[in-house]
Amino acid sequence: IVFDSKAEAQYYAELLLRQKAGLVRDIELQPEYRLIIISEDDIPHDCGAYRADFYFFDVVQGKGRVVDVKGTDLPLSKLKRKIVTARYGIDIELA
Repeated sequence: IVFDSKAEAQYYAELLLRQKAGLVRDIELQPEYRLIIISEDDIPHDCGAYRADFYFFDVVQGKGRVVDVKGTDLPLSKLKRKIVTARYGIDIELA
């Protein structure tokens, strides 16, 4: 597996350790969320996609989590996360 950064690779290694300990499960790399905007006249517009770094189910918290490992959080990434939250009700965590 090739990661975009050392931080992302390290986060994945930690996730695997947590999975072995039974703390997380269902790890998914780069889950994709379509950026669908509904116009005022109820027409859906596909504006591309947001690809996070990880999805996993946190056994301790009892919920699925979506995490993006960021060195620098750019305005476009912030906007895309807001759209994902509005469209899917998913809060993307930054690590």
